[in-house]
Amino acid sequence: MLRDTLAEAALGALQGLTEFLPVSSSGHLALGAYFFGMGEGTLAFIVLVHVATLFATLAVLVPEARDERGGFPGGLPARLYQARSALFGLGLATLVTVAVALPLRHWAEAATMQPLWVAGGFLISGIAVLSVRFVQPRAAAPHHLPKLWAYGIIGLVQGLAVWPGISRSGSTIAAALWLGFNPTQAFRCSFWLSIPAIAGAAFLTVLSEVRAKGAAAAAAELGVSTLIAFVTAALVGYLALRLVRRSLLNAWFHRLAYYLFPLALLTAWLSR
Repeated sequence: MLRDTLAEAALGALQGLTEFLPVSSSGHLALGAYFFGMGEGTLAFIVLVHVATLFATLAVLVPEARDERGGFPGGLPARLYQARSALFGLGLATLVTVAVALPLRHWAEAATMQPLWVAGGFLISGIAVLSVRFVQPRAAAPHHLPKLWAYGIIGLVQGLAVWPGISRSGSTIAAALWLGFNPTQAFRCSFWLSIPAIAGAAFLTVLSEVRAKGAAAAAAELGVSTLIAFVTAALVGYLALRLVRRSLLNAWFHRLAYYLFPLALLTAWLSR
């Protein structure tokens, strides 16, 4: 019992950490499953840790949005225009993500058992994150509104990140910065977009598992250890989000790539 609780707490921490840091949670889970026989856990575990990461995202983003309301230049009309533009942009990005990710999902699932493909994903993530070092970031002017087509490109990038090893957060933040978003906008765009992406992934998992096992069997898997994993994933995810935000505002986000390159080489070497 204690061993299972510690194992699920560790997996919850891993999910919370890798979901938000630009290192690919899917890639790490694929490595765990292939080399160490570690699955993602029960259906209850998968759903709860995804919900935990959603709570962590909202805990960081919602206070920021609330605190910014009073200081937006141009008053309420300008603020509403900005909110509407961002909402349309995020909606477009989400639609593009779905259109790209759904056809790729079958091949991405097969690639999780091919370490060389996972290593390639880590390498792509490393290049994307390191490339931020060479971007000249736009000044953090709150009245600057990114173009709608830029959100479409970010949605395309997020859809491709369904591939194991390609970091969703790392690739979307890098794309946003290259497209002219300032660091704060890139952070918010990436993680507001993560909400439908994470919720959609959890829904598809539930649908697949319930069809395979039945709803009653899936619900019976819920226990104290799973709830502990939920709390662990939420707390670690919250801290990881704050770390990513700080790395962007202090211009050292690119240094997180230094972990990905050795990881890609190690994954490729272990797959021999």
